[in-house]
Amino acid sequence: MARHSIYAETSEVSIIGKVNLTNIILPTPTGISLKIGAISARPPITFIPGSFTLYNIDLKYDNIHFKIPKMFISNVSLKEKDITIKSRILQPLMRLNVASIFAPDLFFFINNSDKSTEEISIKNFQISDFKNGQIRSIGIDNIITNINLASTAANDTRQIGLIIKSDAMKAYNINVGYAHSIIFGTSKTKKSKTVIGSIVLDNMIVDLFQEKDKNISFSLGKFKISCLKMKPMDHSPEQLIKTYLNARKKNNQEDVKAVRDSALLNSLSAITSINLIINKAAIDMPQLKTQLESFELRPSQWQQSIPQKLLVSLNGLSMVSKRMEKNDLDFLKKINFESLNLSGKIDVSYNEEKRTLFLDAMSFDIKDIGSGDISAKIINIDKAFFSGQKDAMIFSTQDLSIPEIDLHYKDSGFIDKFFSYLAQNLNDSNNEHNLKEELYDYFYLIVTESLKMLLKGHDEYENISKSFGDFAKNPQTLTIKMRAKDNKGFTAVDLKNILQNDLSNILNKMNLTVKNKASF
Repeated sequence: MARHSIYAETSEVSIIGKVNLTNIILPTPTGISLKIGAISARPPITFIPGSFTLYNIDLKYDNIHFKIPKMFISNVSLKEKDITIKSRILQPLMRLNVASIFAPDLFFFINNSDKSTEEISIKNFQISDFKNGQIRSIGIDNIITNINLASTAANDTRQIGLIIKSDAMKAYNINVGYAHSIIFGTSKTKKSKTVIGSIVLDNMIVDLFQEKDKNISFSLGKFKISCLKMKPMDHSPEQLIKTYLNARKKNNQEDVKAVRDSALLNSLSAITSINLIINKAAIDMPQLKTQLESFELRPSQWQQSIPQKLLVSLNGLSMVSKRMEKNDLDFLKKINFESLNLSGKIDVSYNEEKRTLFLDAMSFDIKDIGSGDISAKIINIDKAFFSGQKDAMIFSTQDLSIPEIDLHYKDSGFIDKFFSYLAQNLNDSNNEHNLKEELYDYFYLIVTESLKMLLKGHDEYENISKSFGDFAKNPQTLTIKMRAKDNKGFTAVDLKNILQNDLSNILNKMNLTVKNKASF
């Protein structure tokens, strides 16, 4: 102990090798204090693993205070030292094999300059199977926090508080060695590796307060991240944490916010693979209530800033305004549209060899209004498009063309409900049928006359106009199919010329089929 500068007020060693220590002070870097009230241990010897019980662990760094009343560590053994590992922190972590680490309670405290204290309380923290620098799982039963946030307005002096509560959280298959290299910026490779196999969080509630008034409430049924791969960050988290703590110490709220934003951007830009699933989310604000049944994000082929393959899916997104004029609310009730309920999906993939971007599906479904989807093929796009650099992205799309586009739109009766409402409320003679029929006639004229102006001179004008006219008279499922006549279709130059009212000539490059099909 003396050789390692470890101090203990009392120490006892039994004949069977059991060790009891009290009031232990461990050596730490300048500015950090680490004390342990007592240790009861049976250290590992040769092939027999050891066990430790630690009481009143107390760690202080600047204005951060970390306390663990009791911790149990079981089945501990040590491997031979790896002399190639230079880090004093990583060296013991890579030598250590532990069956489990368990702490019934963990407490974090942050003491602010205004004498307020932020607290994070964690119940039943457990690490299982820590071996060869890999952790099979980390879990907690629940977490409760209260955090003070800086206002985004320079002249706003109101105190903003954040309270977070969560049930069980679990992380699986953590690569400790690679995580250490990312945190401290010591990685010698720019290649991405798996950091965590998966993270699962259940039943989280976040409440945002201004002074004592609850302003925003957010709840989440389940949150799951899997297949998390990362490359080394541009700025190590160690650097960002030091900058953040320094800004907090000086009470510089602008710098605090800037560091938070930088940390978020830094983390996102380092991610090369992630699957994200969210179930049963809700946000309650004074003006609006939003609910989401499920959300999925699945990017892959993520070698640059933008992934080459992306799936985004949301189901059951509903929004209800809580502050609406009575007349507007009555109108929405009569057409059965008090809330917006939306589902949708985007599925995009890039073939680097063919230099082709496939919009496999971009679809939406708005309850009681309609549903639709679009798919397309875009050719001659260079991989520099995914760099995220503005100039490179513009240059990479100069030769693009779109040879295939398919669109579908299905009306769910919204147009008829809308015209019925207008007929009921605008018809003085109560002759609903005639006025509703007139509205359909006006709608037909608007659609067909607009097309006449837009498609003047187009080869397929009459057939296109007839199909759109059929849809205006009897809205069903409108299908539009476009295929290039010259294997190129729309070019980048054509897309610019659309703004110059050259739509008819541009569309003449495509074989265009439009139909109003019966909906089922």
